[in-house]
Amino acid sequence: MSKAVNIDHEFNIEKYSKLLSQAQGGRTQTKFAKDCGLSVAYICKHLNKRINKPPIPSTLKKIAAVAANGITYEDLLDAAGYDVDKYGNTDINTLSDSSSTIQELDFNKLATATITTALSNSNVKWFVNGNSISNNTYYDMDIELQDCQITHWFFKFITIPSGSLSTKKEAFMKCIYSHFGQLTLYADIHTKYSFVTASSELYNLVKSNPPTALATHISVILIDISTLSIRKEEYIKTALSDNNIHIVSLK
Repeated sequence: MSKAVNIDHEFNIEKYSKLLSQAQGGRTQTKFAKDCGLSVAYICKHLNKRINKPPIPSTLKKIAAVAANGITYEDLLDAAGYDVDKYGNTDINTLSDSSSTIQELDFNKLATATITTALSNSNVKWFVNGNSISNNTYYDMDIELQDCQITHWFFKFITIPSGSLSTKKEAFMKCIYSHFGQLTLYADIHTKYSFVTASSELYNLVKSNPPTALATHISVILIDISTLSIRKEEYIKTALSDNNIHIVSLK
């Protein structure tokens, strides 16, 4: 039996249940529970607010490790009544572990479905390109466009690994800058590159760190993986920003 942990402030069950639902994303309760390493009955009770005390921090960490929509360990701690400063620093501090890998793979599937659905509902003539370049970290999805100023549209799916973005921001931005560096080799005026995320934090972070000298079209797309829909898309400032008005967008 897990050792009880005293809470530091009031347990906000409404907020906690809402966060848990967002963390579930588009998964079934069975799949979500399995990813968390918890029972379906446990998840069901928590989603339906049939509890009188919050889970302990170690359980919240399991949930955060596989959470969708950018829900973090700190978000869950605060809603459950725990002091984030006291427990937040115990979070996983690596950019890659087995739980993060599972989370990333699930997100990639949902992001792919979201983008292809949006493209299918648009007037754009497109098809998935089967070709690839030597560095397969450059993109997660590549489509070719017909009858359009842009001939290739590359998508990179990005999600927050286990824990809070605040503790990983520097390492994350190194990854983003690495992608910008790769774009200098492959991108041109007929190429568009989009970062796709379900996290508003990541969306704003990428948008606020533009590669202003890069001669290509770059956007950041915020998606809702619970509904497989595009929330918004914005171009970020590059050397070609003045020409973005004529470039295809999903929102």
